[in-house]
Amino acid sequence: MNTKDAEQLAVRSFIKDIVRDSISEETDNLITIINSAGRTVQIQFSSDPGIAKKESPTTSHFFNLDAIEVFSTVAGKMFI
Repeated sequence: MNTKDAEQLAVRSFIKDIVRDSISEETDNLITIINSAGRTVQIQFSSDPGIAKKESPTTSHFFNLDAIEVFSTVAGKMFI
């Protein structure tokens, strides 16, 4: 596993720990949760942007909420 893969796995694991109790579905690049308002939220992991968050008030339409760019490490430190 290269450094970038390890970093992506670490970020995914960190986010998964935060939302663990709300996860309704999970794939290799997507975690789907139900938020406290009962809406479906997708957290998508990809290369650009690193993380995208989308919310759906219905079951068929998702709206982009925000995106997070994950940068490589510099001197062993990860930047988000």
